[in-house]
Amino acid sequence: MCNEPNSNASPSSARLISVVWILFLFFLLAACWHKADENRRDHERQAEWGKRIAKLQLESREEFDRLLKYFRAGRDRGIMRQEVEQELNDGQPFDLQPDGDRQEANWTHPRYAIPIELRFYDDRLTGWGMSSGTPMSLPENAQPPPLRFDSPAERIREIARTVSVYLWVLMMLAAFGLQARHDRKRAWYSSQLMLATALVYGGATVISPGYDLTIQGIFSNDPMFLAVILYVGSLIALAATWPATHTRPQFRLRQLLVAFTAAALLLAMGPLGYFALCVFAGGGVMLMGMLRMRTEGAG
Repeated sequence: MCNEPNSNASPSSARLISVVWILFLFFLLAACWHKADENRRDHERQAEWGKRIAKLQLESREEFDRLLKYFRAGRDRGIMRQEVEQELNDGQPFDLQPDGDRQEANWTHPRYAIPIELRFYDDRLTGWGMSSGTPMSLPENAQPPPLRFDSPAERIREIARTVSVYLWVLMMLAAFGLQARHDRKRAWYSSQLMLATALVYGGATVISPGYDLTIQGIFSNDPMFLAVILYVGSLIALAATWPATHTRPQFRLRQLLVAFTAAALLLAMGPLGYFALCVFAGGGVMLMGMLRMRTEGAG
């Protein structure tokens, strides 16, 4: 939407601008898709772990209740230590510690991490103590580290988001400074760079690992407010510096085919593509509206 040349630009420079924009958007969307996919895979891994732990905790409570009934019944009938070892420890002897004329054994459930203290007198069970199990304390049940917060792609995203804001401010000053000097050609180029940096900031913000690519996730992402400001500001600057001889958009068959192909590719990308399509379509409509108002005002 911003690749029309001004009156002094040759057709070859206009084609060059178009190619540069196509390549820029391709690499930007590819990088955003890669990071969004990394976030999605990490979310799924964390959710999978959460479901497994929830299941283990439920099983742990059931096992706790079962052992409680077992020990109560065993104490009443005076079960022998060998029977308890068979029940809990696959027949392996406990590591007994003397306590006066009694013996104690500390045993932890290998699957549910239920700590149990057993007391025996003359090899008969006389008492016990138990507390709830914590399956997460076992090494095999440890929470996997959230890789999406500390990956090379995440570090690049953070750098891109920070740098793009400073570049946007510099390009804004350049665009309006050149416009004031009536250097409309360079002002128009600067406005396009404003739009490019705004898209980089918006892309780096929407794929933040702390938010989901859903309507709720996007609207709860506070930095998106700044992304909207940068995007709208870039469109205003682009409309203000747009070449006067090209304020009426012209759609050729080739351009329409490219647009429909791009839309199909974005739709195939899933949530990120849907969001990008809405951003591009909304920005295009806004820019054409501002160009039309400029033309009517000049007329």
